[in-house]
Amino acid sequence: MRGAPAPSLSPSRRARVSPEIDTEGFEVTGLAVPLNFTGTTITFQAAERGGGSFQNVCDATGAEVVLTVAAGRVVAIGGASTLAFLRHLKIRSGTAASPTVQGSNVRLLLIRKQGA
Repeated sequence: MRGAPAPSLSPSRRARVSPEIDTEGFEVTGLAVPLNFTGTTITFQAAERGGGSFQNVCDATGAEVVLTVAAGRVVAIGGASTLAFLRHLKIRSGTAASPTVQGSNVRLLLIRKQGA
């Protein structure tokens, strides 16, 4: 397994969304959440290509894909999850309807494995 560059969710970023992450064809398997993370949800945006138009990641029913997280924990993302196979991602603190303000700069680690 290998960690992707740690995306930053900063309170100065009004949208509460990380910069674009290219998973480089690796399968996303988890997310490490630091101790200074505020909130309990993480959501994602994805694009077909780098620099493309990012859209909220939703499941087959049209509901936004939400990871329940806790500060200081690693959250597994199962291989059956849509997230495991998306290449160009952005990570959001909170949901599209209710993004979470972080009290300090937060660095999340996206965990990936080769073979996707």
